[in-house]
Amino acid sequence: MRGVGPGTVLGGRYTMRERLAQDRGTERWSAADTTLSRGVSILVVPADDHRAAGLLDAARRAGSVAHAVLVRVLDVGEDDEVAYVVEEELAEARTLAELVTDGGIPGDEVRRITGEVAAALESARQRGMHHLDLTPADVVRTPDGEVRVRGLEIAAVRAGIDALDPDEAARRDAVGVVALAYAGLTGRWPLENASGGLPAASRVPGGVVAPAETAAGVPRDLDALCRLTLNGDEGPTSPGDYARQVAPWPSRQVLGRPAATARPASAPEGTAELPRAAAASPAVTGTPDTVAEDTDLEDTDADDAEEVGQDDVPAAPPPWLLGEDLEETEEYRPVAPRAREEATSGPAGGATAAGGAALAGAAARVGGRAGTLARRAVDKVTELSPDTRPGDPDGPDGTSAAVPAEPLSHDESKLALGIVIAFLIVALVIGIIGVSRIGSHSDLGLTDSTTSTATTTASSPSASEESSTQEGSSEPEPLAILKVEPYDPQGDNAENSSIAPKTYDGDTSTGWYSENYLTDEFGGLKQGVGLIVDLGPNKKPQDVRLDIPKNVDLEVYVGPDASLEGARKIGSKKNVKGELDFPVPQKVSGQYIVVWYTGLHPDEDGKRRAWLNEVVVTG
Repeated sequence: MRGVGPGTVLGGRYTMRERLAQDRGTERWSAADTTLSRGVSILVVPADDHRAAGLLDAARRAGSVAHAVLVRVLDVGEDDEVAYVVEEELAEARTLAELVTDGGIPGDEVRRITGEVAAALESARQRGMHHLDLTPADVVRTPDGEVRVRGLEIAAVRAGIDALDPDEAARRDAVGVVALAYAGLTGRWPLENASGGLPAASRVPGGVVAPAETAAGVPRDLDALCRLTLNGDEGPTSPGDYARQVAPWPSRQVLGRPAATARPASAPEGTAELPRAAAASPAVTGTPDTVAEDTDLEDTDADDAEEVGQDDVPAAPPPWLLGEDLEETEEYRPVAPRAREEATSGPAGGATAAGGAALAGAAARVGGRAGTLARRAVDKVTELSPDTRPGDPDGPDGTSAAVPAEPLSHDESKLALGIVIAFLIVALVIGIIGVSRIGSHSDLGLTDSTTSTATTTASSPSASEESSTQEGSSEPEPLAILKVEPYDPQGDNAENSSIAPKTYDGDTSTGWYSENYLTDEFGGLKQGVGLIVDLGPNKKPQDVRLDIPKNVDLEVYVGPDASLEGARKIGSKKNVKGELDFPVPQKVSGQYIVVWYTGLHPDEDGKRRAWLNEVVVTG
């Protein structure tokens, strides 16, 4: 882009380092903030671009939303030739597209990532802001497992999307989150907008192939949401609706076996869309283009033919084995019963069928040879037994003369000996087990029932103690905090919201403070102010620890909603500061912790504020 390059300084403080991405007339660069000595990420657009003013305005609006999952907007500005948006740098973070293409991610991790994104977008929606252009490139995961999403308000301007009705915007973001889930489960992008580097999803009449039909290990509820949302006008109506439907999700990164995408079989040339019945089979899940990408068998035909040989390739399974009548040709080998009507083999399909048939034929020949040798061994034993010798009516005593039996071959002798040894080993094992169990389940009246009862009773306390020790050994762990926001129901709900995230950044030297008031009773304007700590759904807090640097009066509540309504008070303190501890009763649970300040005290400067440097919730 003109006016931007490595070493370029924007705004007198941001030194450009390296271009990271280029999309839709904008560029993303890594840069160094020379004023604060930190790394940042900068999105630049030409100053004469018609979107420049709207982009900066959107960035300013997005910067007013403080949420742990949303990438923070640090600064905006305009230079001679470019307009720019400065965001926090996410070092070594990887996009959802990169995670999917490099090994995949488990189904529960897809639930966690999309749930966190939906919760963040719902928080922004409640303030009238939306994303409108979610792609796998907008969602990243840090090395610590934190989920972040960028592009709030900004992505819509960059994509040229006009303002939508609030309900339509909420639905569009909900569909975008479902599409992220589809991409995480299948490795393919189901929407028409930018795919973030992922291939397009295989399409069927009415929509896209369901995740469970193209991948293994797909959670049923996520599969149902993808079906309803992407193949019809159903599903969640807002990001919050999606979050409620997939909750609960894990609070930490999930490690495990990823959802494995099935390899699609070849399809006839010229096929634009696959019938839905074909898409239901794991053997046929893509269009010819996607099949060509996923199957790399073009160079294997000649090699397979040389290694296997024409005589070694067995015929395909007969129609009765497949369950229905099926006419076969030399070019066609059945791949799967459900895909036999749609799939036709090209060069790659023929090689695959030949290789599979060769393996099946080899196994069948080995099994048949073993069975033949076993039957011949039994026949030889039968011939040598005088009791089973057949009668000969022409013999002098009604029996035929003994005919010398044909000696066993070397292979037959080894097989017969192996069978006998196997029987002996099995009999020996059964005998040892049987002897060891003699008398173990019999009661001949020689055992004193009183002694037995006393022994059992004596052992019970130790078992109970061990159980209680194991239960008591599990220590509560710090719960992840999704966000902390000021709570000012009788005011403007601002109260320095931009510094609220400092209350859970792990640094007790910094924190949040409210606006200054003239009296200890908030100048008579309100009954109090507070902070709301969002723990996410389905959390059971056990203890709340607060670090208060200045004297305040406060109460602490736990509840299901982000307000005092319906919340239970777990403690209160007056004129206190320092590290404060509030245990949560066993019967009290909720997603939100409300720290409510009921009185203020002047500090050394004579100012009256509510303070909180750090909050830690364990559970």
